[in-house]
Amino acid sequence: MTLPPYTMSPMESPGRRRLLALAALGLLLPLTACSDDEPESPDTKLGDQVSGRAGDLETGEPTAVITPAGRLSVSFADPVTELDKDETTDLTARSAPGDGSFVPVVWSFENDKIFGEITRLFGDRQPLEVDLVTGGERYSLTPPDSGPGKTAEYVAVEGSGEDVSLEVTYDGLTQTLDAESGKLDKGVAAALYDLPKTKIKIKDCPTKKWFTQALIYQQYECRYTTAIPSPYVVNEWVKKGHTWLAVTVATNLALYATGELDAAIASYDVVGNKELSTIDGEKPLGTLNERVNEGAASGTLVFDINGKLPKMMQILREYKLNLNGAVGKIDAPQKRTAKIGGEIELVY
Repeated sequence: MTLPPYTMSPMESPGRRRLLALAALGLLLPLTACSDDEPESPDTKLGDQVSGRAGDLETGEPTAVITPAGRLSVSFADPVTELDKDETTDLTARSAPGDGSFVPVVWSFENDKIFGEITRLFGDRQPLEVDLVTGGERYSLTPPDSGPGKTAEYVAVEGSGEDVSLEVTYDGLTQTLDAESGKLDKGVAAALYDLPKTKIKIKDCPTKKWFTQALIYQQYECRYTTAIPSPYVVNEWVKKGHTWLAVTVATNLALYATGELDAAIASYDVVGNKELSTIDGEKPLGTLNERVNEGAASGTLVFDINGKLPKMMQILREYKLNLNGAVGKIDAPQKRTAKIGGEIELVY
């Protein structure tokens, strides 16, 4: 098939095609310009937390607030009434509600791993409550997630946003931080602040000093750990002026015999034992993670200490013994008890 020769129509001239293209471009230009308009500032309510950029804020020195949940580091910047879009993480400008302002808070949080093994003393994890207080009003805040980086929050408040304090509450105990001075009222939680630096050590008991009675043969092991003075144990805060003192002790009586090696010997099995340890004559309030099996026992003893921390502790256990055999002629009871222990020097 032969096609007829193609002839350009006047409507398809190059000049007309250029005009159509320019007209189309002219229609597109206003649409493109409209896309650069900033979105309308959203309504901001009192108590709102607006995420900001921590690196853009000039704050004072951070203050660490330590609770059994972990370490909250907080600093503040001067309050403002307007937020430029570049100051927020969602690139949206905002105005403070009414005659209010935004209080900038820069903070970070490390969870209870800062305490290492000590965190086992604290019991079940409780929620951390944070309130910003200013102008007689209280604003509940959501604390940051645990991690190494800092985050910034602009808190919408009523008034000028001056005279600010931050209240951090854990299981009913509140610590109050004054934003201007950085002064922190720790209350009985003050003893928590040394715990993240505490290194747990294990020491052998001075058992050679304890065994002075003749004609008794014992195979006995005893160890204890660094003493931990804590204001919070098993979901309970200590009373003012008191300290919970926790000492982990592990003992094992593997052999108990009486008599003379060259004459007659009576050997006993250990069938049970109980705790009799004391500090300054006072028994522990209880034992955490206690494990008792025949002659072996371990657990964390918790004492209520009123006043200064003690230097010494009396480790003592009472063992139930059953005669399992004898060599030679010996008059030995079938059942008996034995108290084994002695004094140790506490390590902090």
